[in-house]
Amino acid sequence: MKTTVRIVVLGVLSALVVAAQSATADLQSAMAGDWQPAIIAFSAGKADVVISRQGDDYLRLGVAAWGPNWAWTGWKGTARSDQGATVADLSATLSGTDVPVRLKFRAARPSPQQMTFSYELTAERDTTSTLIAVEVLPGNAFHGRKLVVHAGGKQTTVQCPLQRRGLGSAVERVEMTDAAGRKSTVTFQPPCNIPSDGAARVVLAEGKIQADQPRRLSITLDLPEPVTWYPSITEIPDPPGADQWYQWRGTGHGEGSLIGLEDWIERPAGKHGRIVRRGDALFCGDRPIKLWGLNLCYSACAPEKQLAERRAALYRRYGINAVRLHKFADGPGWAGIQSPDSFVQFNPEALDRMDYQIAQFKKAGIYVKLSAHFGTPKLGPADKQYVPYLEEFGALKGAAARVTVPHSAVHYSPELQQVHIQQMVNLLKHRNPYTGMTYAEDPAIAFIEIINEQSILFYTSMAPLKASATLRRNVGQRFCQWLKQRYGSHQKLLEAWGKQALDSFASEGITEGAEHLDKGNILPLGNPWYWDPKQLDGSQAFRKRRLLDTLEFLYQLQCEFYHRYVQAVRQAGYKGEIVASNWQAGRAFSHFANLHSDSLIGTIDRHNYFGGKRANASMLDRAGSGMLSTGMQQVDDRPFMLSEWIHVFPNQMGVEGPAIIGAYGMGLQGWDVSFMFQNGDEAPFSARLGRQQG
Repeated sequence: MKTTVRIVVLGVLSALVVAAQSATADLQSAMAGDWQPAIIAFSAGKADVVISRQGDDYLRLGVAAWGPNWAWTGWKGTARSDQGATVADLSATLSGTDVPVRLKFRAARPSPQQMTFSYELTAERDTTSTLIAVEVLPGNAFHGRKLVVHAGGKQTTVQCPLQRRGLGSAVERVEMTDAAGRKSTVTFQPPCNIPSDGAARVVLAEGKIQADQPRRLSITLDLPEPVTWYPSITEIPDPPGADQWYQWRGTGHGEGSLIGLEDWIERPAGKHGRIVRRGDALFCGDRPIKLWGLNLCYSACAPEKQLAERRAALYRRYGINAVRLHKFADGPGWAGIQSPDSFVQFNPEALDRMDYQIAQFKKAGIYVKLSAHFGTPKLGPADKQYVPYLEEFGALKGAAARVTVPHSAVHYSPELQQVHIQQMVNLLKHRNPYTGMTYAEDPAIAFIEIINEQSILFYTSMAPLKASATLRRNVGQRFCQWLKQRYGSHQKLLEAWGKQALDSFASEGITEGAEHLDKGNILPLGNPWYWDPKQLDGSQAFRKRRLLDTLEFLYQLQCEFYHRYVQAVRQAGYKGEIVASNWQAGRAFSHFANLHSDSLIGTIDRHNYFGGKRANASMLDRAGSGMLSTGMQQVDDRPFMLSEWIHVFPNQMGVEGPAIIGAYGMGLQGWDVSFMFQNGDEAPFSARLGRQQG
């Protein structure tokens, strides 16, 4: 029977690949003009617009906001289609000032070759910002080309891709000519200041924002060819042949089938002991094992008991032998099992439901990976005893309030590390009444993830130091001690770094007074942009030694945190596999330092999301696209895991994902673990694409 099933499954995989290739060919033909003009434009949500030519990005527009000291701010709200236009009324709370701001946005196509975009920004009360800007990003068609900038009666040029040079002040219009000689013109009213960093940042607000003075901007885009405009992404028509697709009517409730995989999964999970790492593979007992799973998030990690039973049966039936419980302790209520007032304590009822679901998974032969929270701990009032300076990150308002610490903060702070570790240790010591074992003892708990999507070597590395005076003081003192051990004195440091390197980050608004080794106020500042080889040998050459010392120091802090965490969970009795994090820190030096830090812990884990930049993109379009290049993150003697991956919805090519991950990744490339992101299912199949269930 298993031989028959194996042939059927391989046949299904082959059919999926062929179907994806066929659909991709149809789509490429369509994008080339067989079912619509060469240029299409569509709303991608909020104030984002994508302009695509023959399937490739031509131009993208969006709005970005930063509070004081480059504190990133996210927009909330949705865009809608209104009489041929896209309209959106977005809101945000400006990071660093907590002042609400609003953005009204409209995009339309008034004539066949013209698009218009209007923006109105208002603040609820007077506030300050670093920058709020419309980002205009030229696509690959303009790479290596010069943009012609018209400002104040003068004409200048700037090379694409855009660096940090900027386009100038009082810019009236920009002319963009692609390699085929097709010219597009972007006109601004009123004329604008436009800095740049990859994208042109058309300034809406910079510095002080007065509540009684709305900021307005109109952008007109004249294109070289007619553009087909879709005010909503859902209005983009199906590709050719969609009427031949069959409707999926599966429910997942059937008992046994030709392709059912329940008899492939041994139960209970842990029957042969723990899953262990041997070289670059995972073993259970004396046999290699691969884990094929999905994610459950937030309160879905602790469902009602009947739902837990249905999920365990459904997942087992379709060959799922692992579940990543992600963000199960990100907060209280819908956000997980935290108690109302503390990050390190759990709500008894919610914990009981999670206990039961894990017990059902174990019974069905399904292993569990524990990923406690998003990666930025959300601490409650009771946690101030552990982190006395907690409110430097934000105010605690109310009994169930939470303060979210910035990305990368945990790596700097022994206090934050302690609460982060204590949360997991408390869970590991808890005895699950439905298995009779503590979480530490249970071999069904196959993996623990130290922290999700974090690295001290990522672009977020300076944010915690901007937010907290206590961290600045403590980290500055420690970095200076490290520098004294390396150089011995301030004079020797100057000789190594050069005088220009000191105080060179003053414009970031972080440093306090003139930097001096004996004052203990030199901070380890940098991020992957600064550490990129191109920058180190170019714009950052004057402080190259400082930046490389900073990189090494931060790498050591990250390794130290990981070691502390591992030591604590081992002391709690856990003997299973541990994953450090799943984040890539830029490229070259910072990337390899981060990857090496992860490899010191165990299995290498990464995340990869494909699509989003254009509708119905396929990984089969080009070599190395999407997950096809993920294997470049592997380490020679470590197992490899993708704990989050998906085709960004909406994308009808999503069907290719499981086939590619299964056949190409876990088969040909030898990857060991897959967790598709994400599920929130009620244990049947979804009636339509785009819902959270897989």
